[in-house]
Amino acid sequence: MTVKQFNDMKEEQKHKCAICGVSLDSLEVEIRRRLNVDHDHETGKVRGLLCGDCNSGLGFFKDNFIILQKAETYLVKHNSLSQAV
Repeated sequence: MTVKQFNDMKEEQKHKCAICGVSLDSLEVEIRRRLNVDHDHETGKVRGLLCGDCNSGLGFFKDNFIILQKAETYLVKHNSLSQAV
């Protein structure tokens, strides 16, 4: 990815993480300077720019959408906010 491609993608994403939408301006000082380039580990294709937390989260879940869906189901089941309604 070239610097121009990175900057174009950052503009397209409005300087926000492609997953959680956190603004580059609101990230903590040590990670404010950049968003991480996320890519498919099998194809090498760039998917988007992510904050450190989202980038690490995908890595911890090994980019496996089935596990991520199970995690979502788990969180919904045990979400105290949804139980309060």
